[in-house]
Amino acid sequence: MSSVNDPSLTVVCEHHHPHDQLQRGDQPGPPCSRSSLRELKARYTTATGSVALAWEARYGARSYNVFKSTSNSPFNWVPTGVTTKAKFNVDGLESGEDYWFAVTATGAAGESSLSKPLIARAAE
Repeated sequence: MSSVNDPSLTVVCEHHHPHDQLQRGDQPGPPCSRSSLRELKARYTTATGSVALAWEARYGARSYNVFKSTSNSPFNWVPTGVTTKAKFNVDGLESGEDYWFAVTATGAAGESSLSKPLIARAAE
């Protein structure tokens, strides 16, 4: 059995948080974009019929896919938009109505699983 420090082993997936300090000679591994995003939040907006979403940026993410559902029993996820930033404004919603949102990240390792669903009310 090989030890963890065996130089013949290859790291397949290693996560480095953007605030981690790399030491001289360290190399970040490929992004672990298969697990779901964290920290999906709705932010205040005055734009009628809109929800402003934001989440923690994902190391190695090339883009984010935003989904919405009008029901949680069961969820019926509808693609809503794509962005390269860790935020997205969903427009064209019925003001005062509740919606569920989820986001995936896409990077070199493929698309992540859906984030934990978030419920938010469209601005009136």
